[in-house]
Amino acid sequence: MALTPEHERIAREAFAHADALTGEVERAFPRAWELMDHMRTNPPMQWPDWCLLPMGAADVVTGRNPAGAKSHTIAQVSALYNWRFARSVWIFEPALMSRFLTQVPDTITLDDLTTLPEWCVFIAGSHPEYPGSGLWAHLEYDTNTGRPELRLLLDLGETPLPIPVYLDRGSVTEALADYRATVQASIGRTGANVHGGSLDASVARLAKGIDAYLGILAYLARPEADIVHASRGGARPVKPRRPKRDRDIWLVGYTGTATNAYCATSA
Repeated sequence: MALTPEHERIAREAFAHADALTGEVERAFPRAWELMDHMRTNPPMQWPDWCLLPMGAADVVTGRNPAGAKSHTIAQVSALYNWRFARSVWIFEPALMSRFLTQVPDTITLDDLTTLPEWCVFIAGSHPEYPGSGLWAHLEYDTNTGRPELRLLLDLGETPLPIPVYLDRGSVTEALADYRATVQASIGRTGANVHGGSLDASVARLAKGIDAYLGILAYLARPEADIVHASRGGARPVKPRRPKRDRDIWLVGYTGTATNAYCATSA
């Protein structure tokens, strides 16, 4: 499928933004990728194969230079490390994106997301109802709690917003409440793991927005998802074990087969 001028603009802006955030990391932590590659190939512990590298590695890397760290640094370093193994941008057909942004998906579990097409999916913020410049999403294994997480990094401009979602709870609201309670219980100590965090209006409001992101990602994880490469017909996304050099643009929902896959996701 040939790229339209609008696709080219969206991809160009998305790659430029990804490069800018990557540059921030590389300037603050020049050896970040090297050190994280070493921890991945010489693991100090075991983790599930659906996680490329736990975020504890980013914690170690950023801890070596605390003067260069920000509150979002660990999440940013981890997302961009995972993205280096994809270096791609995903562009959704506007009508399909609108459907996802207005639906409430069924409960989504780890099994629904282990088949995500790349280690880190970067969805361009090309829709007027879609906030920010884009969304990074990857799976995380919390080495402190042993719990599976979906890690979202929502690019809102100067400061990307990290959003962790536990994947062992019955709803996004419960997952977010657990995470907030765990963070609060972890202040001054490590190893806290709260199940049954308090539910309140602020958590419910955040969960309402995140539901749409989970629906989008669960769709991409389905084998029947309408995905085509922008320039290589028949190509499919992969999860390599080495960082990629070339870049890819994936178009979602443009071949006319998206409706059936979307309905299957919504059923």
